[in-house]
Amino acid sequence: MDVRGSRLFISGRLAFGAVLALLVVVGTKGMLSSKGVSHAHAPTVASTQAGTIQAVKGFQPPDLFESAAKEDPLGLLQRVQRDVLGDITDYTCTFTKQERLKGVLGPEEVIQVLCREQPFSVLMEWVRNPSHCDRVLYVKNKWTSRSGGAEAWVDPHGAIVDVVLGRRGGIRYDIQKAVREGKTLRAVDMFGFVNMLERIVTISTQASRRGDLTLTYRGKSRIADRDTYLFERTLPYSGPNGGYPDRVLLVHLDRALRVPVGMFSYADDDRTQLISSYVISDIVLNPGLTDTVFSKESNGF
Repeated sequence: MDVRGSRLFISGRLAFGAVLALLVVVGTKGMLSSKGVSHAHAPTVASTQAGTIQAVKGFQPPDLFESAAKEDPLGLLQRVQRDVLGDITDYTCTFTKQERLKGVLGPEEVIQVLCREQPFSVLMEWVRNPSHCDRVLYVKNKWTSRSGGAEAWVDPHGAIVDVVLGRRGGIRYDIQKAVREGKTLRAVDMFGFVNMLERIVTISTQASRRGDLTLTYRGKSRIADRDTYLFERTLPYSGPNGGYPDRVLLVHLDRALRVPVGMFSYADDDRTQLISSYVISDIVLNPGLTDTVFSKESNGF
């Protein structure tokens, strides 16, 4: 499915329909689109769109931004985390991911996402290569198990038992179960700009203190039709059960939006053994997503 045509593809779900109506009201003037330059292991996304937003307050112009990236890349990422991501309240996007699970590199999965930062809420619907579920609805501290574990509402992919038993509206599911069972590398509560950059900064800061970090600004780049700043991180990697998650990590920071839009993790210096890739495209920032969008009733759960 062409991503441009599916940016707000919703399979008739009420919450997604509500967001579509909202975006029609606020308008999409100034949206950008162009043909992209492929990146090694980048997803097969033909093009992306990004909604116009107000200029980031108090941040550096491009030339000074790039100078800071060269001089102190970790410090710059920490500043982005503090000064830029704090202004993002919610967004819609397309999320393309590929992960190596149990030693096997899986297919690219394409997911339409609605995300809100407070309280952290995520609504996902798979539009290509669903693995273990078709939809996920997660709201932080909203649903918990008897043992206190975080849960989400999900539509299991190919759940024949639901048809046999006549169940509708999905099931409650421990968000860490899919990770434990090797169905995904990260639970749904790790999604998004803030969590992505927080993980990068936290691991990099710890590695720096131990003298293990090499973090370099590699210059301007492009991914999925977006102009980016490219950073490369190298860590001592001893395997999936070691102390660090990868040997080489490539991070794409969007030049206009100053948010992380691509993350490629490798097990080797030659970047031939992909561990995971995550790309966020078709971004619309701060559309004003409400509680109704993330309610189980609105989504038929």
